[in-house]
Amino acid sequence: DYEERLYAAGKIPGGFIRREGRPSEEATLTSRLTDRPLRPLLPKWWRRDIQLIVTVLSADRENDPDVLSVIGGSAVLLISEVPFDGPVAAVHVGYIDNALVLNPTLAQLENSSLDLVVVSTKEAVVMLEAGAQEVPEEIIIQAMKFGHEANQQIIALQEQLRHAYGKPKEEAPVNEAVSELTSAVSSLLGQKLTQALYQPAKQGREEALGKLKAELVSNLGGSSPEADILATFDAAVKAELRNNVLTKGQRLSGRSLTEVRPISCEIGLLPRVHGSALFTRGGR
Repeated sequence: DYEERLYAAGKIPGGFIRREGRPSEEATLTSRLTDRPLRPLLPKWWRRDIQLIVTVLSADRENDPDVLSVIGGSAVLLISEVPFDGPVAAVHVGYIDNALVLNPTLAQLENSSLDLVVVSTKEAVVMLEAGAQEVPEEIIIQAMKFGHEANQQIIALQEQLRHAYGKPKEEAPVNEAVSELTSAVSSLLGQKLTQALYQPAKQGREEALGKLKAELVSNLGGSSPEADILATFDAAVKAELRNNVLTKGQRLSGRSLTEVRPISCEIGLLPRVHGSALFTRGGR
């Protein structure tokens, strides 16, 4: 949660109740901005609830504190016992008078043709949020690199904080049964998974994957629950698809990253209705 308090701007709540009201739309959007880059960096095996509350203690009304919410959330997770694949850092990048500007003020943003939020780890960009006025693509790419480089200083500071105050991280529980099941599924699938996934016809692909599932359940059902077998199979499918996209530039059915499935459109199919059409994309 991202909480804006009126006292942060030197104000006192008015009216009879004199209490803080519900979160503003901007506060809700900032909460989402904070959540999106942090949540995927938590491990899937983590099941304990985490409540991260970012409270604005003081605001100068010149700089947007939303990126500080991301940085603060990352720093807290980094020094806590929560296993966190961070840190991350966030900056605003503007484009004013044909020049990139790091963390422009709210007044400067009025004259900026770009407001790009770049959130990144030490290795790569993990989230982007932008508003722009038809900025050329090459400027957007330059702004991403510019923001990523600026984030490295903030990440280095968080690393220093972790070395000074960080708690020992909780480790993943060792589940030997899951490891054995993963190895067994991988051994049984072999190259058959690749052959099934990259068939050009959707129907043939689904039939081949169905046969592989049935084969796994038949061979491993005596030692593992069916739900665990199918979950492990799904994980293997995702890993195979991701690996092929990153290493070979190949998507499902063997398409390249820029190849579009066949598309057909027909109109006037039904004789008496007011307009009818059929849109078909890809295989049946």
